[in-house]
Amino acid sequence: SMHILLKCGSTDKDLDKAESLLIRFCSRFENLYERCFLRLNVHQLLHLPDCVRNLGPLYTHSCFSFESKNGIVLKMIRGSQSIDTQIITAISFIQKLPELKQKCIVKDSEIDMLCKIIENPSFLKRGQKLDDGIYILGASYGRCLTNNEVGALQQFLKHDPIVNTYTSFNRVEYGAYVIYGTEYSRMIKRNNSAVCYQGESGICFGEVMFFILCQNTSNIVQPLVFIKKLFCRNYNEDLHILSVTETNDIEVAHIRSLLSSCMLVAYPGTQKSFVCKFPNRLESD
Repeated sequence: SMHILLKCGSTDKDLDKAESLLIRFCSRFENLYERCFLRLNVHQLLHLPDCVRNLGPLYTHSCFSFESKNGIVLKMIRGSQSIDTQIITAISFIQKLPELKQKCIVKDSEIDMLCKIIENPSFLKRGQKLDDGIYILGASYGRCLTNNEVGALQQFLKHDPIVNTYTSFNRVEYGAYVIYGTEYSRMIKRNNSAVCYQGESGICFGEVMFFILCQNTSNIVQPLVFIKKLFCRNYNEDLHILSVTETNDIEVAHIRSLLSSCMLVAYPGTQKSFVCKFPNRLESD
């Protein structure tokens, strides 16, 4: 239900389904948890579908952004004198600076780039542009493919590869997503390699291994992605959490075949995993 309410552009049918699911959850709440927890917050869940009908997806009127701004204001307060004046001054700065930036700084200039780095220390430096909204992140390097990887590339190209060494890279900015290959050594805390893509057999899931630039017989360089497939036995477009099984099969696809990034929940010691679709591209997970 919450996944539906956080989606971009839910239909009336979707909202009716979300409302039905929330009613069912609230009616079973006492059986799932103790009666003492059946309080106002549980009842307020029933009003969420109407909030989306009247105001749009939940993320458009979320209070989390205010909590973030409260943290920024707090960092701008010094000492214990004239706290009210300091808060007003801090809020004025926060509201006015974006306006001044828009008026005084040329877009995509060096100063604009410096501002972005200051505002967001984790700002990603784009490399080569591959297509509209698709950029290489980080350094590229030469790569020789293994026999299994060459076989997957042959199946995609429908002929033997022309060269033995390819320009390879492990990270891309893909629209609103940042996708990492599993060979990126610094990807430790989280897995950003799981994707949903358009494969030869339809909608598929897998883990990105790495990317290459491949020159075809017409001397056109095309960006390709090597994917370790995750087998989904019962795909259902309406479900946002799907059971998958890890495989050793490799599939090569054009980078434009990628549909979205996903979250992979894997259980160590087993091949059973789950992929979770993100409800929208605007909120971070």
